[in-house]
Amino acid sequence: MKETIVIILAVFLVGTYAYGYIALEDFQSYADGDDIAETEAWTNVVPPNRIRCVDVGGGEKAAAFHPEGGEVWGYVWEASESVLDYGIFADFEYGADADEPSFGLCARCVGDETDFDFYGLAVSPADPAHLTLAYFYEDDVEILWVTYLDAPIAPGERHNAGFYISGDGPVNFHIYFDGVKVGSFVDDYYELPAGPAGLAAYEIFDAADVYVDNVTQMEPNVRVEPVSFGSVKTSFR
Repeated sequence: MKETIVIILAVFLVGTYAYGYIALEDFQSYADGDDIAETEAWTNVVPPNRIRCVDVGGGEKAAAFHPEGGEVWGYVWEASESVLDYGIFADFEYGADADEPSFGLCARCVGDETDFDFYGLAVSPADPAHLTLAYFYEDDVEILWVTYLDAPIAPGERHNAGFYISGDGPVNFHIYFDGVKVGSFVDDYYELPAGPAGLAAYEIFDAADVYVDNVTQMEPNVRVEPVSFGSVKTSFR
């Protein structure tokens, strides 16, 4: 019943902003401790590290990045649509003991763990907090765009981040943080083709370093503000 209420509220919020979501992952269907790649909805492309469901109390669940052999994660969201134009957003919260982690959202994921390409938006709470848009491939990463936030990302605070991507020559990006557009970028070099969305993370050393919820693939943006699902759940803990 709880999951049904959350989804109905999400639909209402989306309708209010005149556009909707394609896929929503709020992790309510998983049991505490489950690897989210145990279903067909996700594929782990950087084993052995796993993203596991965690029961954060009050009937709410989120995803946590569990180090099981390294500090890098990559999951392809198979339930997302493999198309050119969409938005990818998520709510997230960093833990009090996190060092300098980066939680990331991916778009146009292509390939597997040994031969892959994708666009990624990483959110780092390091002082000063910043968002980085980059092109990732198996041997390296190319930074495309960076912006620094005016306020820090404090432990225990829930935030929402994401971006819209469209076109294939060039590829256009519109980046948002907490419902506010913070920048744009045009890629006329790499021009990745259509592909599904995903999750990534870097430099995480404990499962309590970052929690993620309400991963959402949005329809192509027709207005400048994305829908934030932050009001669906007020806190992870």
